[in-house]
Amino acid sequence: MELCTFEINLTNKEITFVFSDSDLKRPHKKTTTVSFDKVVADMINVNYNSIREITNKLEVKIADGKEVNDPISAELYSIMFSSENVIERIIASVVEYSHLETKKQMNKSLKIKSWEKALKTYHQNLYEEIDKSKAFVANGFQFDKNHAFDMTVSFDNNRSARVILKDSFRQFIDIFTYMVYLKDLHIFTCKHCGAKYLAVADMDFCKAPECLEEREKAKRRTKRQSRKYNPFIRPLDNFHEYARGRKREMTLAGATKEELAAFEELHKKHADYIRGSLDAFKNKDVMPDDEFYQICKSFKKELKNRVDYVINQKRNKA
Repeated sequence: MELCTFEINLTNKEITFVFSDSDLKRPHKKTTTVSFDKVVADMINVNYNSIREITNKLEVKIADGKEVNDPISAELYSIMFSSENVIERIIASVVEYSHLETKKQMNKSLKIKSWEKALKTYHQNLYEEIDKSKAFVANGFQFDKNHAFDMTVSFDNNRSARVILKDSFRQFIDIFTYMVYLKDLHIFTCKHCGAKYLAVADMDFCKAPECLEEREKAKRRTKRQSRKYNPFIRPLDNFHEYARGRKREMTLAGATKEELAAFEELHKKHADYIRGSLDAFKNKDVMPDDEFYQICKSFKKELKNRVDYVINQKRNKA
């Protein structure tokens, strides 16, 4: 009986789950592939209330001397196949596995009290495992490499074999946290959406498309800021900005293509001089001096004179 199996792809940092019902002849199956980040988010946001209600129902039915029944299975399968939270689906599968095993034993024995005790013990252990998973989350998925794990799977080149998850939620937590440790991943908070994500180092943003777009914007802002205050870049940027403004004035005044081309040629000649001078200062590891800035000022004045001449010519003709 396989209600839940999973396989971890360490290269892509993804886990593929296969959830199935208990029909051995024609099982209903659903395959889901999620990222490590999705698992982390679901561990943070999991709602245990629905599972707690179902486990309480199981205990009450056995305490009343009644066999556990299929409507409870239906509730668990609904979670397994419909929930958006993969952790809720995993827990539903391990509870249903225990549920089915209990039903088998109850069909063989009338010792209700013994099965009541066994089921309560299982549920107690389950919620202890859940508390441990909460502790992992609260601790930022920090892995204690001296911690002894009862692994039932083999690892080949850092890749796990297909794992059959039975009645132990801890088995999944152990394997997942071990994989996080193998990849040297740590948990961080996205600056844009606030979601938690796993990475070797803090990237500031998670991998959601809108967050990646925001990361690129942040990079461009940082680059602009660094250029703005870089003494070996800013003077040339400033000259280009000035030239663009004057060229715009010429265009609005109706300058011809030839006049604009002549302006651009003068702009380029002066820009080449400024660029070469800045490279020389940088190579010598000295700051641009007053003489350099005076030359830049004279270049701007020359551009302005050229623009004023063209604009005055247009006005006189008009």
